[in-house]
Amino acid sequence: MNPANYLRLALLLSEGHANTFKRNLLTIVQLTLAEHYGVDSVTVSDLIKEISNNYSLDFSDQEIKSAISSARTGEIIESQPIDDPVYYTYQLSPKAYEKFKKKKDATDPLPTLIEKFCNKNPDRLMISQDDLKEAVYRFLYQSFNSDIKTVLALMNYHGEIKQFDLEKKGFTDEQLLTLDAFFNWHDDEKNRLIFQYVSFCYEYCVITMKKDKPTASSIFGGKEFYLDTNIIFRLAGFNKAERRDSVAAFLNKCKECGVGLNFTNFTKNLSRN
Repeated sequence: MNPANYLRLALLLSEGHANTFKRNLLTIVQLTLAEHYGVDSVTVSDLIKEISNNYSLDFSDQEIKSAISSARTGEIIESQPIDDPVYYTYQLSPKAYEKFKKKKDATDPLPTLIEKFCNKNPDRLMISQDDLKEAVYRFLYQSFNSDIKTVLALMNYHGEIKQFDLEKKGFTDEQLLTLDAFFNWHDDEKNRLIFQYVSFCYEYCVITMKKDKPTASSIFGGKEFYLDTNIIFRLAGFNKAERRDSVAAFLNKCKECGVGLNFTNFTKNLSRN
């Protein structure tokens, strides 16, 4: 999955609704059909191939058919050129396309928020606004890519984990300092949007598992987390009150989910020094 497809899917699937696996798959099917609207109809086999190529997600023909059948009446039009289901084709109805197009083409608010940050914090900028936008998107995509393996392991997933075409480039010191300033900038709209992008990793893994959303307790309960000195120092309030509060909220959530919190003797010695 390339960065553009990641961003598009993240905005569509991370809207805060309690979607089921089938509902999320239907959204992906509709997104794919919308790309073909007015051009051609597609078969189930076409959908399977295109979804795999664009989003690195693999589904059976039965899963695709089940998702299509769950659509509201009249949203997806089925054509039967011959009496063989393999050759049945599908397309969005005009009404369904217009409705879905509004969601698909909704303007990504992140560039506007980056511009707002630059205008309000010119003293924190060490790179241009365009460079910051590129760095933010690349950082989010790299974080998504690197977190997938960890989250799937916590979900006890034993299937193949695909590697995306991640551009393995680091960040300059100037980019890192400006990224840090942006992500720690107190703005509610920015925080909600970043959470939406970051939480998409969880949504994506749930789709990969082909299950409805499990509870946090069922995923993390009984796991052991080891805290490093960065977490301990932030909890002590040595590095901004906002970071202390976010770390405290994270640790409280761990306790609620039954996660054991530990630290090593090495961390203990570093903290004392």
